[in-house]
Amino acid sequence: MDIIQKIEGSNVDGVYNLPKKHLNGRVFFSIPDLQLLTPEKYLDCIKLLKPLFKVSDFRDITPGFYINYIKDADVPNGGLRLNYYTANATETIKAIDNYANENSEKIVLFKRENADTNKPLEEYNDGNSEKELRFRNFLNVNTQIVLDVFENFEQPFRALVYYYRHFLLPNRISPELVFEPTFSKYSDVFRKLKNASLDTYYWKDLIYYHGENRVGLHFLVNMVAVDENYTYDPRFFEENWFL
Repeated sequence: MDIIQKIEGSNVDGVYNLPKKHLNGRVFFSIPDLQLLTPEKYLDCIKLLKPLFKVSDFRDITPGFYINYIKDADVPNGGLRLNYYTANATETIKAIDNYANENSEKIVLFKRENADTNKPLEEYNDGNSEKELRFRNFLNVNTQIVLDVFENFEQPFRALVYYYRHFLLPNRISPELVFEPTFSKYSDVFRKLKNASLDTYYWKDLIYYHGENRVGLHFLVNMVAVDENYTYDPRFFEENWFL
C-alpha cells in the first residue's frame, strides 16, 4: 500500500495510510550477550532488524510501525522498541517471531507486549480516535523517513538532529528549512510525500503537541538516539514561533 494513498478513515486528508481498524503491539530487541544496549548498539540493532520490514509476511498485514530507543525502569539495560500497527495480530506476531528465531545469533527478542490475538478482526478499533490516528500516522511516516536517511547519511543526520533540537529550534528556525534538503536527497518516502504536495502535514506534526507529553520532534530525536532533555518550551508550539 503506497504511503500517500488516500484511505477512508485517515485523519489528515489521507496524508498517511493507517486504517482505523488496526491494533497496536510492542516487542523489544537487543543484541545477544550484551549487558547494556547503548545508543550506538541500538543503531546496529536497527540495521539487523531492517530486513524484517521487507518480509511480505510482515509487510502485507502490518500497515505501520515505529522504532525508538528505550531505557527506563522496565527496560533498565536498554532496548529497541518496535511498536507495530497490525491488521492481523496473529500473523504480525508470527512474522516477528519467525524473524527473531531465524536471526537469533544476531538479535534477541527479549520482551513482548503483543496485541491481543483473541480479538476478532472486525473489532479492531485502535484508530477510532482521530487524534491518536494522526499521531500514529506521524510516527509511522517519521520512522520510514529516518530509515531511508540512515541508509547513506546516518552519523551526519544524527548530528544535524542534535543541533536542531538544542540550538536551532530555540532560535526559531523551522524544521523544514533544516531537514528538507536531507530528506529530499535521501528519503524516497519523503519524496513521494513532497511530489504529492503532502509533506506539509509531516512538518506540522513534527512541531506539534500530540497530548499526553507527546511532542512530535521528540520521536525524531529519540529514534536517532541523540541526547535530549525532554522539556520543551511551550512557545515552540505557538503559530508565530518560527521566523
